This record gives sequence, C-alpha cells and structure tokens, in this order.
Amino acid sequence: MDNGGPFRQNCDPNLPTALCILANTCGYISNAIWFLVLLPQLIKNYRRQSTTGLSFIWASCNFTASLINLFFILDIQVPLFTRISGWYMPILEVGMLLQFVAYSKVSRRRKLVLVCVSVVVYATIIALELTEAFGKEKTTPSRMVWVSIVLWSFETYFQIVLNMRRRSVSGQSYISLGLSFVGKTTDVIMQFTLLMPTQYVYMTYFSSTLAYFNFMQLVIYTQPAMIWKPVIGVMRMAVNTGIPEIILQIGTHLDPPHLYTAIQVCHSWNSTLVPLLWTSIDDSLYSWNRILDSFLEERRMDPSDRSGGEWMRGAFLKYGHLVQHLRIARREVLDAVCVTGACTLLKTLKIGKVEPIGLQELEYEWMYDLSPEEQQEMTEVRWMDAMEDIVDSRTFQQAFQRGSLDLSTATLAQQEVDWEVTREFWRLLRENRDLQVLRLDESLGAFMDHVSNEYFVETLMSLKELTDLENDFVHIDLADVLEALPRLRRYAKFSEICGPLLLTQPVHCLTQVELNKSATCQEFLQFLKDAPNLVSLSIQGFEHVMNWYNPQLAETLMDKTPSRLQRLQIGTFELLHWTMLDTVLPWVPDLTTIHLTRLYPMFARCFGTHCSELRVIEGSNVGPIIQVIPGRWQENREAGALEQMIMTCPTLEKIDWIGRTLGDTNLWDYDGVWPNLTFLRCQIGRLKVLPVEYEPIWNRIRGLPGPFRYTENKALEQQESIRRQQRLVLSRIGSLRNLRTLDIGADLRLHENTTWEKGGRGGIWVDGKRPKMYDCLKLSLEMGLDELVGLKDLEVFGFEGIEHEIEEADLGWMSENWKRLKVMRGLCSGHLLAETEEDLKKARLQDVMRRLRPDVVHEPSGVCIMVPLS
Repeated sequence: MDNGGPFRQNCDPNLPTALCILANTCGYISNAIWFLVLLPQLIKNYRRQSTTGLSFIWASCNFTASLINLFFILDIQVPLFTRISGWYMPILEVGMLLQFVAYSKVSRRRKLVLVCVSVVVYATIIALELTEAFGKEKTTPSRMVWVSIVLWSFETYFQIVLNMRRRSVSGQSYISLGLSFVGKTTDVIMQFTLLMPTQYVYMTYFSSTLAYFNFMQLVIYTQPAMIWKPVIGVMRMAVNTGIPEIILQIGTHLDPPHLYTAIQVCHSWNSTLVPLLWTSIDDSLYSWNRILDSFLEERRMDPSDRSGGEWMRGAFLKYGHLVQHLRIARREVLDAVCVTGACTLLKTLKIGKVEPIGLQELEYEWMYDLSPEEQQEMTEVRWMDAMEDIVDSRTFQQAFQRGSLDLSTATLAQQEVDWEVTREFWRLLRENRDLQVLRLDESLGAFMDHVSNEYFVETLMSLKELTDLENDFVHIDLADVLEALPRLRRYAKFSEICGPLLLTQPVHCLTQVELNKSATCQEFLQFLKDAPNLVSLSIQGFEHVMNWYNPQLAETLMDKTPSRLQRLQIGTFELLHWTMLDTVLPWVPDLTTIHLTRLYPMFARCFGTHCSELRVIEGSNVGPIIQVIPGRWQENREAGALEQMIMTCPTLEKIDWIGRTLGDTNLWDYDGVWPNLTFLRCQIGRLKVLPVEYEPIWNRIRGLPGPFRYTENKALEQQESIRRQQRLVLSRIGSLRNLRTLDIGADLRLHENTTWEKGGRGGIWVDGKRPKMYDCLKLSLEMGLDELVGLKDLEVFGFEGIEHEIEEADLGWMSENWKRLKVMRGLCSGHLLAETEEDLKKARLQDVMRRLRPDVVHEPSGVCIMVPLS
C-alpha cells in the first residue's frame, strides 16, 4: 500500500517510519543493481566470444522466472522499483540466451533441440497467463508466480554445481558476483521490512543464501591477487577523488619498511607516499644497512664493478630532490649524495662517524711500482683533472690544501674520488640555502682535505637559515662562526682543538653551546653577558686563576644582570676552588639542571646554596657508555657529596647518576621530602652487611625458634640491625609517591688485568669477572620490599648487578602492587644461552615474571660500570 511518496510505499505500520524509508531506499538500490548486474556478464561473454563456465539451466531458469514475474506484477500493487525491474530483467535474460545460442560450442543439432524445447515452454507459459487457465478471478498470475519463486530460489544451484565440478568461477563475471552479493543484501533488508507478497519473502530467503554461497566460491577458487585487484581498483578511484590526505596522515605513523610496502599497493599510493619515504633518510637504520650491505659488500673490493655505486647514485639522482632530513654514516651514501648533487632542498644534514673505504689492492700494486717522482706527478695530473669542472677552481684550490699522497691508506684512484667528493660536498652545502641543521664529524678529515677558515665562513654566510651547527671538522673560533651566522641558536664542538670562549659582540639568538674547552670564571661570566638568552652551556671545566674571588668584580662584569642559563654541564672540578663557584653561581639563579663528572662536598654546598630552582642532577654516565668507578682515594673525597646536595634541594625532579652510590646514613635519617621526584637512577650502597664469620651461623639458625647460644644471638642481632636499616631505606624510597623510574643497578665488570681479593671496603666481592654489590638494598619481602607499596605510578624498575635476593614471591608482590610497571631491568642474563648458575636463576625468574605480567618488557640497564683495582 502507498503511504505517500516513493520512499514510504508498502510500509509496515508496526515499524518506525525511518525503517520504512531505509527499506525503500534499499529497494531502489537493489533495483539499480539488478538493472546492471547482468551487463558485466554480457560484456564478458561478448569479449571472449564464449559462454564456457556458465550454466544454461541457470540462464533458462532466470528467463522463465522473469517472464512469469512480468505477468504477476501487472495484477498486484508493488513498489515502483519492483515494477521497473519486472519489465527490464526479461530483456537482459533474452540477450543472455541468445549468447548461449551464438557462442556455445555444442553441436548445432543440440542447439536446435534446446531452442525448440525452450520456445515451447515459453509459449506455454504465455498462453496460460493470457487464457486464465486457473479460473476467472485473475488468480492465474498469483498461482503461476510460485513457479517463478521456485526457479529464482534454486537457479543459482545449477551454477554452483558447475563451479564445483570445474573448481573455478572463471566463467562468471567477478563484477556481477560482487553486485549480486550487494543486491541480495539489500533485498533481504527490503523484503523483511516492507509489506511484500509472501512469494517474494520465500524467494529472497532461498536465493540470497545461494548467492552468498556463490560469492564464497569466488573467494575460495580465485587467486588472492585476482580477488583484490578490483578492490585495489576501487581504492585507486578513492585515492584519486580526495583520499591522499588520509593516506598521507597514515603514512606519517609508518616506519620505513612499512612505508616501502605501502608504496607498492598502487600508483596513487606510490605517488602519495614516496615523498614521505624519502623525506628523512638515516643510513644508520637497520633497513638501510641491510640494503647497502646486500648491494655493495661483494663489490667493494673490486674496482672494475661499479654497479653498486651506480645503483646508489641512480637512486639519489631520482629521489634526491625529495630528501629534507639526511643523516649519513656510510661512505657510499656520502659519495652518492655529493656526486649527484640532487639533494638541494635539505633542511637537516648530519654527517656522523664515516668509516673509510678499504684499500683497493689492484691499484695499490700498480702504484707501488712507480717511483716517488712518478707518483707525485700522477697525483698532480689527477688533481688538475678533478678541478676542471669547478667554476671557481682557482678559489677552490686556494681554499684547500691537498695532503701528501699516502698509498698505505688509500689508492690514487680512491684519493681522486675523495677530491671529487670534497669538491661536490662544499658545492652541495652552498646550494642548500634553506639548511637549518648541520653536523660535520671529525671523521671527514680522514678523506677530505681541510678547508680554510675563510672559505668555511664564506660557506656559512650563504646559509641564512642555519640555526644548529655541530662542527668537529673545521678548526674555527666560535666568534667567527657567530659573526657569519648571527641567527645561530646552537653550536657544538667536541674535538680537542677549540678556540677561546670569547665573543666579539653580543649575540641574542644563541641558546645552547657545547664546547670541549675550559674557561676561567672571568671568561665564563663574560660569555654569559654577551649571550643573554643562553639556556644551556657545556664546558670542559674551569681554569684556576689566583685571587679571582671578588664578588664586586663579578657584579661589574655582569652589569648587575643575572643570566638566564638553565642547564650547566661541567667536565671536571680538579683545578677549581669552591670560592670560585660562590662567585659564579649567584649569577645563574634560574639554573634547573646540572651535569657533572665529579662532585665534592664543598661544591655540593655551593649548588645547594645558590641554585634554589635545581630540578635535575645528571652524571657523566648517562647513556650506554663505560663508567669507571674512581679509586678509593677519589671515592673518599667525594663521599657524601651527592647526599648533601639532595638534602639541600627539595625541588628535585630527576636524579640520573648511576655511577654514584647513595650511602650516607644522614640521608635516610633526613626528614625532608621531595614531592616532585619522578626519576631516581643511582646506586644505593654502603649499607650494613653480615660479617663473614656470622654467615654460616645465620644460615644454620635461620627460621629456628631458639633459644640460641651467645654467638648465635650475636648473629641474630646483626641480622635484625641489617633488616631495620633496609626497611628504613626502603620506606624512605617508598615515600616518593610520584616516582616513575627507580633504577639502582648496572652491569658491573672488573677492569682488565686486575685481581680482587674477597672483602674490602665498599662491599665488592669477586665472582669470576663480575663483581657483585653486597652492601646494597635487598629487594625481598623479608627485608622490607612491601615498604615500596606507595609507588603506585612506578613504570621502570632496575636492579641489575646487585645481590637483590628476589624470589618468585617477591615478583608476585611486584606484579600485584605495581599495576603501571612497563620495564624491568635486572633479569636479562646478557647471553643467548645461560652460562652460570646466576644466569639460570635470572632466566627462571624472568619466565615467572612473564607469566605474571606479560606486558612488562625486560631489558638490560644499558650502562656498563668497569670497576678497577684501587
């Protein structure tokens, strides 16, 4: 019944109007699909001039059902889309039958028989419909339509059987199958929502089931590539109509291997994601190392095979203009970048430690047969040839001083390549006017001729956008660099040869300086004054100058204006008097971070007195480096310094100095709090340990009720005293409620060629070549692990290298109480296979922890501490 409008026909009054509109919409969609569904099949048959793989019974049933349905819809009220479909479908079905007659490979006689039988059947149906054979109440169409329903319900069955016999759906059009799948889905929604004739409801149930089964055959019998080809085509259409922005956003979250896979999906994805893949190149990544090694390793020692280098140059020649951030540590990549000159839009160029290319033996033998005069003459000829293509060759030759020929390090052919790379390298720098970050490693000096300071300054002046420069290649003063780059924000030079810490004029853009250079207090303050916006400064140390402790002189030098410095790194205090710090530190009141190598009590007092905003204390061992614990004399000089500094700085948020040991008892008795401390990474030691003579006694009476003898009571008292101290320390750590990282261990190893004897101050005992820290925290429930229950936000917990006494029950407590724990350091053996009893125990405990908390990652501490003999 028509409820008003084309989208409200045959509505069920018991259902919401919105469902009626949805069902009618699905009906129109279905009608559009059935309008088109056979066209791809007809086109496919026409193109291949064949109907192989199609069932004639399927096509004949289709036409018969459509013919009967045509008479039925003329006598009943159905939606408009159903009436349109009823007239249109028989026309397409006739076309399909005519293709069977024209393209079928059966004999002509058989074709004639089939045509005759079909014509008789169709004529009989038409006669029955027109003559009202079943009565005079126009009931013939409604009764005959059940034949149509049966045929439509099972027509696909014959095609499915044929496909199963052929184990293929190659005869059917994949597009038609896909349309049929969608059409049957919309049919189901329509038929079971609207008030439709019962015949159609039954027909939809059976026909849709067989249609879905036919679609499953497409998935099973067809190769994956052929299945997804239409899908990729649709994706290509989507990309071409406005999806590239979405794909590009997804690409920003992919790493290079996955980006490389994504660009192979289709041409549109390739054009969208290739620029993203080449935007940032870092040849130290695993993917680049694997590619370079596979292409270049076998060719490196063969001067006649240049295919590897040509491949690399071809890649940069094609895609170099897309590179914006380039990090190089491979000589092959550096050569390709320089020689092609295609990377002209660089914003970042970082050249790390470049390993030299191996000596080419063939040419070495050839050159070795020449006399020194002939070698020098050949060198001059090659040098002039290398300079031919340079526009300012005279200036270039004057700026560079060619080194003497050394056949023990490189052949003449390799030196010729070095000259070419040197020439093109500086040309590359000058062409990248938008460069913002530049790093030049000192390893460049191994194969590049040194440039004059004038040429280097001239090159820097052309880089107007450069704000970050790390230069260990060219020996030049900081003042000359800043004169060429007044907008520079960061400058670093770690090589030993370094100019004075002196500026010729004030610089307002400079915010960070790192120099391997010592300075006097006067130079230090003058530099802070000339760089008023400096935030971070790293120097080797302070040079001692007698009688320079006058606060009035410092006030005059700073012009009564404190510095904005927030981070200070000092390499050594060996020649520094504490009164010098009392003179300097008042002029850096905003200091929040200090990075030190040594720390003595008097210097700790200076920092605590003058740096009220101190938040971060870092040691020189930050990162995966080797830290050597100082000898006993040095250790005694520094004892208690870090503890004193912590007690005088309640604003601390981070302590990262794993090479230092907190062991002063005054720290644990101190009542102060550090409410903002979130990071604690240092050793905790010099705690009480059970004397050696009491160890066997304690092991014997442990767990017994008593009474005990005198020596046994002494051992029990010692153990109780140890337990009380352990609980005190753990409770102080447990009071740091905001702590997220707690790491109190490292990989401890004995220094080579040293021998240790058992015992000794500091609690270091020998166990093969790996000493253990026995005077440290014991992380068992018996010794007070439950005091750390307050660390609800703990994410990283480390205890590598210490005698922690952790067992399965302790791990269970950690997994239960530290819900946010993500990383654990201390259960990695460091070996592929367990070698010692300790490694076996670590492996067992790690398995336990993995079962308890599979989300926790186990990793080594990353810091190796070499313990020398004092």
